[in-house]
Amino acid sequence: MSANRPLNIPGRRKVITKNMILEAQKHTKSNMAAARWMNVCYTTYRKWARYYKVFEQHKNQTGVGITKGWATRTTNVEEIILGNRKVPRKWSQSTVKKELIDKGYWTEDCHHCGYNETNLETGKVCLGVDFKDGDSKNWLNDNIRLLCANCYYSFNAYFPSAKKFCK
Repeated sequence: MSANRPLNIPGRRKVITKNMILEAQKHTKSNMAAARWMNVCYTTYRKWARYYKVFEQHKNQTGVGITKGWATRTTNVEEIILGNRKVPRKWSQSTVKKELIDKGYWTEDCHHCGYNETNLETGKVCLGVDFKDGDSKNWLNDNIRLLCANCYYSFNAYFPSAKKFCK
């Protein structure tokens, strides 16, 4: 444990010195991160930082340089359909379908019958991703195809839902 972090003695209050706060600010990008770095509650950190008048200098309200957690890395679809990469755990068929159509790998019509009428409500062609061998983990280009609802039902003998096709 660092000498610049407060020592936790049960039943006693934590006294944080100005040097401890400045050291934490040197190692972090925001006041919340400084409180976490010092292993103290944010309200305790804020109280002492305001007491020493160093709270305002380390404010980072826009969050510059801090990962927010809501942005995910995009996966390159070409590498997966060519077999160079494994399929991620969270993998949306509708997103892959849209990317493959946008990048020109697929045309927006059924691979079996050529159906390509747009849905009046959504403005999209209602097509679903089908796996020729039935394995939904096998995303190789030779194994996947776009099918309309009728062809999908003909090949698979079931129809999951219309929402899946019109995404």
